[in-house]
Amino acid sequence: MGQHRREGVRMSLFGAPRWFAQRSGSSSARASVETELSRDRIRDSAVAKYWDVLLDTNALEAQLEQLSDQELAAKTRALRQRAEASDGALRLAEVFATVREAARRTLGMRPFDVQILGGLALFHGCVAEIATGEGKTLVATLPACAAALSGRGSVLIVTVNDYLCRRDFENMGPLYRFLGLSVGCVTSTTTRPERQHAYACDVTYVTNAELGFDYLRDHLVMNATDQVLMNGKPFFFCLLDEADSIMIDEARTPLIISQAADAPAEKYARAAQLAEQLQRGRDYTVYEKERNVTLSGTGYKACERALKVPTLFASKGSVGTFCAKRAQSQRAVSSRYRLYRSRWTDLYCRRVHRSSLARTTLV
Repeated sequence: MGQHRREGVRMSLFGAPRWFAQRSGSSSARASVETELSRDRIRDSAVAKYWDVLLDTNALEAQLEQLSDQELAAKTRALRQRAEASDGALRLAEVFATVREAARRTLGMRPFDVQILGGLALFHGCVAEIATGEGKTLVATLPACAAALSGRGSVLIVTVNDYLCRRDFENMGPLYRFLGLSVGCVTSTTTRPERQHAYACDVTYVTNAELGFDYLRDHLVMNATDQVLMNGKPFFFCLLDEADSIMIDEARTPLIISQAADAPAEKYARAAQLAEQLQRGRDYTVYEKERNVTLSGTGYKACERALKVPTLFASKGSVGTFCAKRAQSQRAVSSRYRLYRSRWTDLYCRRVHRSSLARTTLV
């Protein structure tokens, strides 16, 4: 996504109808609607650099309309094979034209020129502002299909709630499947096996909360086979629906996984004693920026001897390891910050005292 204001792209219709995902019709009717776009305004906007790609896309439309469904599907497979053979290189105009024709046949909607420009902007990492009713769901399929057909990895389309996630998955599913792409959906009710299958698809619709929680849960499981996000193909492309809500509003809400557990005080007391016996540099490494501690090989062996377990990765040993690492992290990392806080507090108190003396003298 774009990180600077100048990278943001405001997509508007430039005089086209509010619902500009035109239904199936003749080429002449579609061409007459396309002329409603103000080319001068587009050339002067932030999407001007995609104008040549748009012209190439339109030039291929008549040729693709003559193909049968089988021939168009075969062309899509050829695009994917060509991209995989050339390390993901794609001719965007050919891909977008193919997706446009597939959308017309499967969904009864043909993306307008301004939607093609919006898809190109999204594919290149920009933030596009598309108002309600202007076909955001359809626009998202253009860069998603292009990224998936490149063969570099999976594509995530992140939404803000379960309803939008399920709706977009069901409405756009026929388009992806026509193009030979697998599509999955992850909501709050999705089971673990279903999540593993969904994340292994070419395109996955998922809510931002479930994506964050799946990432956290993958770091808590003991077996790699229980992971859902990290158990499939690598991720290549992520598209955010309502990016301002996800990256600003929702980002202020922390994702916390908690559970009641039996953790008697003697476990933490024993872990604190064990932390005192470990030696920094030999048994563990401190990452002060992340405020975390990682045990070394000798550190693991020392914990195994102290906890009297054959391995720390056993179910009983893992609890002791967690307590020991937390105690060591608190001891190694927090002491520096405690010293900083005490010095800052002492300096602040001295300044307040001097200020009080000054006011007393003036009085």
